[in-house]
Amino acid sequence: MGILDMFQRGGMRAAGIADRDASDDRFFAVGGARSEIGVTVTVERARQVPVVRSCLKVLADSVAGLQFGAFQRLDDERVRRVADHPAAMLLANPNPRQTGFDFVYSIVDDLEAYGDFFAEVVLDRAT
Repeated sequence: MGILDMFQRGGMRAAGIADRDASDDRFFAVGGARSEIGVTVTVERARQVPVVRSCLKVLADSVAGLQFGAFQRLDDERVRRVADHPAAMLLANPNPRQTGFDFVYSIVDDLEAYGDFFAEVVLDRAT
């Protein structure tokens, strides 16, 4: 049976593929998912595999190394970099512990591994 046959005459049920139920706890299991050989796979365990770690690093390094900032469109063909925009200043100096590269690296790394990235905005009332 080919992949196109699944969409004809009964679809996945006829192919012997069960419907997925979003209320099934296995989709929300804490601690990863069980693989076919019985090993629990988590993000932390996957990061211990050298190939996975290298792939995450290459992608995060590549994206963090790109030029980023804020731009203003002047017309259909021209843009101008805006250095005093709050987003550009945040990316240039996000916090005392990280450079802009490190911040974007951590964003991309978390997006790759966990599918989400969260950052807390702490406003300094002195400035």
